[in-house]
Amino acid sequence: MSGHMFTLDEIAHAVWLSRAGKAYLLHAGDAAIGVDLQALGPQDFQLHIDGRIVPVVVAVEGDVVHVHMQGAAHSLRYSDALTRLSHQGQGVGADSVPAPMPGTVVAVHAAAGAEVRRGEALLVMESMKLETSIGAPRDGVIKTVHVELGRSFERGALLVTLEPASGGAT
Repeated sequence: MSGHMFTLDEIAHAVWLSRAGKAYLLHAGDAAIGVDLQALGPQDFQLHIDGRIVPVVVAVEGDVVHVHMQGAAHSLRYSDALTRLSHQGQGVGADSVPAPMPGTVVAVHAAAGAEVRRGEALLVMESMKLETSIGAPRDGVIKTVHVELGRSFERGALLVTLEPASGGAT
């Protein structure tokens, strides 16, 4: 079986699918979970997870899959093997927080000079009528907030820049 790498909330997950009758098994580590996705409309689906049915809204944008389910929005970024290998050992930092999709800022929780912890909400954006919280990719200090309330932006636009905390490298 060939594995795929997806990043969710800045954590990489190696997963792969295998057939299980008319549905699939999602393999992650030692776990195998029965899954099936049934389309109800262009972006509306029912996700069957081990016998539970969960309504989801899905939007695909390049290598990013935006999923809204159970009141929360998640962005999964697919990482192909060649790109992963080309970045190994380059010390790619997480100082920049780019927009995962086009949207509009609906709340700003960050201010220049503020210390933040990994995962802490920096801002909330709205895209495709769904709100998504953008969290800090690592511990650090906010160097610059590049957006303001009500501002629209494109995918990849720089939202926030971090710098190491004064106590040392992060």
